[in-house]
Amino acid sequence: MATARRRSHARLQLQVNRTLYVRNLPCNITENEIYTIFGKHGSIDSIRLGRTSESIGTAFVVYEDVFHAQNAYDCLKGVRVSGQYLVIFYYRYNASTQRHDVGRLKKKIDKIGKVRLDLER
Repeated sequence: MATARRRSHARLQLQVNRTLYVRNLPCNITENEIYTIFGKHGSIDSIRLGRTSESIGTAFVVYEDVFHAQNAYDCLKGVRVSGQYLVIFYYRYNASTQRHDVGRLKKKIDKIGKVRLDLER
């Protein structure tokens, strides 16, 4: 009960969310090892480990509760795992991806406009 009361009055920073982006992981780390490290700080919803050459050494850890994610962030940033220091961020939707989506939407709008013009003829 005290925890629920504390949570209702707790203030979160704007960037805090349920998803942590973890970098500088050892290349040979498994999802089970990540679960062992991050699961101590709260209930995990999912883990996505980077598998491509560009994303090896990274992972997304999604918690069931934003407070669990905040606890893991506070406790694990800078912790050493297999000789490497973890770099942890709250996940943010990338601005370059947003630009990509805008370009795709413009193409769809142009296509709809062409169809509309054809129908008007």
